[in-house]
Formats: sequence, C-alpha cells, structure tokens
Amino acid sequence: MAAHTRRRRNPFRAFRYHPRLCLAAGLGLVIALLLPHDWRLTTRILAAWDVGALFYLILAFLLVESFELKRVQVRADQYDEGGVFVLILALTAAIASLAAVVLELGAARANTHEWFAVPLGVLTTVLSWALIQTLFAFHYAHRFYRGPGDRGSGLAFPQTEYPNYWDFIYFSFVVGMTFQVSDVQVTSTALRRVVAAHGVLSFFYSVSILALAVNLGANLL
Repeated sequence: MAAHTRRRRNPFRAFRYHPRLCLAAGLGLVIALLLPHDWRLTTRILAAWDVGALFYLILAFLLVESFELKRVQVRADQYDEGGVFVLILALTAAIASLAAVVLELGAARANTHEWFAVPLGVLTTVLSWALIQTLFAFHYAHRFYRGPGDRGSGLAFPQTEYPNYWDFIYFSFVVGMTFQVSDVQVTSTALRRVVAAHGVLSFFYSVSILALAVNLGANLL
C-alpha cells in the first residue's frame, strides 16, 4: 500500500504511460526547431503546436479504432497514473495556444501580406478544442475501467455495460459542445467534479473563441 502511494505521488511517471502524448510533444518540438528562424516566434509555436496536436489526434483515432476491452481494463490504472497531472499540463498548453493565436493575429495586423495568420489561428483553435475533448474522453475511459473502489466507475451508459472509446468520446464532446451531459449519467461525486471542471473550461474556451472571432471580424470590416 505504501509503495503504491509513493508510486502515485510521482506525477512524472505518468509520461511513461502516455507514449502518444510524448510522441506528439516531441514531434512538435522538432518542428519548432526546424521552422525558419526568421518567422515570428508565435508563428513557429502555433505551427509546431498544430502539427503535434494533429499527430496526437491521428494516433488517438487509431487507438479508438483498435479498442480492446481486456487491454483497456488491464492498463487503465497505468494509463491514468498521474493522469490529472498530465491532463492539467496538456490543457494548460491548449489554452496557452489560444493566447498565442491572439498575439499572432495582433502582430499580423501590421503586415497585411501575412494572409496565413488567420487560417493558422482558426486551425489552432479547432485542433486545440478537439484535443481538449479527446484528452477528457480518455481520462473518463481510464477512470471508468479502474474498477470498484473509492472512485468507482462514475458513469452509467444506457444499455451499454462495457462502453468503448467511442462512447467516452461521445460523452466528452457533448460536454464540450453543450456544457452539460445527455443520456449518460454521472454516478460519483468525484467524477461530477471532473465533469463540472470540463464544462466550465469548455464554456470559457468557447466564449474566448467567440470573442476572438468577433474581434477578427470587426478588424476585417
């Protein structure tokens, strides 16, 4: 028990169980270093972020398509070890990318020939939003299959005893789009806190995107 507690207290071990996230981060870093150094720093950061985020989403899709119940059940605790730490870190990066979009568009206003600033900003916001929902979906899945205990499964899917990753993606994207749950019931207090945080984060992220779009539209008129 003590060993388990010590293992759980080391959040950096979580990277061992998140190879896709590490690969995506590594690819993004390589892209950032390879891009022309005469580009603005925000442009390089956003381009590298987009490549890394898209790469992660592709890997996530491949994982979803190859869902194996027994494998998920066995490795759920490992994948979600320190999962909160990794989730917070990734979400912070996603939100920071939105701030970088604001800086990029602001810097591009003085250079009207930089037409790529707007599509780059749009692509970044879309990929960041999708990344947030996907990360939450995997977090819900791994918490669900950790088995009985203080936290429990936390979710009840109608007429689905063993939901697959698509079920969790459905649940996560519904929360991300509507800031509420649909037909899936949240059955534990601990997970209600996670879902509430997910909904609040998605709400403010969406409001920020709307404000950014209005500001961009006003400048283009």
